[in-house]
Amino acid sequence: RRATSDSFAPGHWEFPGGGLEEKPLDGLVRELAEETGLQIRQILAYLGSFDSVSEKGQTVRQFNYLVEPEEGDIQLSDEHSEYVWHDLEALLSFVQSAQMLPVIRKAIQDAVVFIKTQPNPLADTTT
Repeated sequence: RRATSDSFAPGHWEFPGGGLEEKPLDGLVRELAEETGLQIRQILAYLGSFDSVSEKGQTVRQFNYLVEPEEGDIQLSDEHSEYVWHDLEALLSFVQSAQMLPVIRKAIQDAVVFIKTQPNPLADTTT
């Protein structure tokens, strides 16, 4: 959640992200580390992108990825005040922008499909 003292979308829930000055995948790694302290173990899937218009009238493009982070403790940046872990389906209740809701819904559905189609590494393959 953005800190209430932050000038951009104070108090709003959001996914880690931000402005890019580099290639999208490099920005993904940098932004996740800056905002959460986590490193990426593996990028699992690209979930698409969408354009939105900020309150200042600037068009912004968001790229969405499903990642597996390395184990570690969350260390939030000063821009944020709290975080939550939820099942993918429960994330929709946190979307505060009507413009983002259909896009986030599709990204979550794509992530669920991706996860369900992956082999279960804990499955017993010896029987």
